[in-house]
Order: sequence, then C-alpha cells, then structure tokens
Amino acid sequence: MDANVSRLYLNTVSAFGAGYNHTTSGSYAYSVQSNNVCGGAGAISSAITTLNLSNYVNSTDLTLSFWYLEHSVTYLPHTPDKVWIRGNNTATWIQAYDLDANHAAVNVWKNATGIDVSGLLKANSQSVSSTFQIKFTHQEDYYWGCGGETFILDDINVSGTVPVNDDGGIFAVTAPVSPFMTGSNAIWVTLKNYGLNTLTKDTIKWKVNGVAQTPYYWTGSLAPLATTSVNIGSYNFTSSTNYTFKVYSSWPNGNPESKFINDTATKNIIACVIRQLYYWRNHTQFH
Repeated sequence: MDANVSRLYLNTVSAFGAGYNHTTSGSYAYSVQSNNVCGGAGAISSAITTLNLSNYVNSTDLTLSFWYLEHSVTYLPHTPDKVWIRGNNTATWIQAYDLDANHAAVNVWKNATGIDVSGLLKANSQSVSSTFQIKFTHQEDYYWGCGGETFILDDINVSGTVPVNDDGGIFAVTAPVSPFMTGSNAIWVTLKNYGLNTLTKDTIKWKVNGVAQTPYYWTGSLAPLATTSVNIGSYNFTSSTNYTFKVYSSWPNGNPESKFINDTATKNIIACVIRQLYYWRNHTQFH
C-alpha cells in the first residue's frame, strides 16, 4: 500500500445482532429503522456518522464504500432510501448514492464502492472538515420486530490520500484535439497544484508512444488546488497514426516527488489529413 494512503474505517458496533454482519472484523452490523413500536408505516429513519477529516481538506481522491442489505420478506420500493454526505455538520446534504435504485435481492448483501466524495463536495462548493458527515435514510413500512423490514449497514469506509506540502500533477492533456492537421502541433496540458504550498516550479516530462520527449521546466505561481494551462512543446504528427501521450510532473518546487497517485495524464490521439474542398459557382457572362 502507498505510504500516503490512509483508510478511515468504521466497523459498526450497534448491536443489531450476530449473524447479520458483513464485517471485515467484529461481529455486529447497524440497522436503519424506526423506533416506533409496530405499525410505523411510512416512517423515514436515518443514521448519521460523523468523521474528523480535517487532515484531508485538500484531498482530491476521497471515496466512500459500504455494504448494505434490505432485510425483508419481499422488496418494497422506497424513494427516500438514499445515502447523503456533507462537508460539515451545518452544510447542505448532498445525495451520494441511491439505495432504492441500486437495491439487490432482499436479504442479500451488496457492496457500494467508489463513491466520489471529493468530486461531489467540490461540485457543491464544500470541503471535508472535522465534522464531515454521512447520512443513511430509509423509509419502512412496518417496524422490523413486527414482521416488517429494515436496512442493515456494515463496513462503512472512507479512503483517500493525505495531502503533502509540494505536489504538482497533470490533470489533463488538452490539445491537440481531433481532428487536426498533420505536421507540427502544439501540446497543451493542464497543470494542477495538489499540494498545500504554492507551486512555483515543476518539471513536466512526457512521452509519445513510449519515447521520451524534451522535458518542460515550468515556473510561475499556482495556489493550492488551482490549475493552469501549459504548452509543453510541439510534436510532428503523420496521418492515420495512433499516438499515446503520457505526461507527468516531477520535482514540484524543486523537491523529489513523494506522491505519485495524481501525477500523470494520458491521451490517445489519431492525426488525420484534413482536405480542403473548393466550390465554384456557375455564372453567365453578359456582353
């Protein structure tokens, strides 16, 4: 495992009962159900987990995963069955996963994985904090103890990498874009500062079909999480040829790269011959 990768793990301990767990350790799972005593038709229950993610404020790769099971006699559709996240305990809730739309057969465990926490928060102008929260909501028809149903959750897991001080990365190869003329074309990339410090210099290395090209030595001033467009050089393209570009950063702020997960962007390109068509308009000459 990458030394920079941390795993924030919650193995639920609320005693729903042994035999219903899907834990990697421990012997219990967590149920989302109403506190009503029988006849809780239509009640919406929720379970909220609060995690201190203050060390992950600038992380860009946080993901959520968990196991869930609907314990019931038969599947009952409930649109309120959702998973929500928010950056802190007063922010607006953001839907992260639809339990109802992605349900498995009743009494069968299903794994939800790869839920993009960083992307969802960024799209909603939020970031993680010491009070980051996950909420599971479930609408039930009857209290489980009276023969109804409930959702059971386990192995709730948020994982990602801790930001480092100096960390530049290539977010994307942006040009050329097909179709384009053969011959020499400029190569443009997006450089992103994933580190905690302002990025003032970086070495951008690149390869075309595995052949190393002349590195580009970038200098400037790039704030944390900011991006900039960089022309790293040009390449001579021939027609109907497949090209694979691999571009990666190294030596951010003159220091050895210590985090490699976000360094590299790749792009496959095919150069085409663009033909020019000339149209002549018929005309009649009058004398």
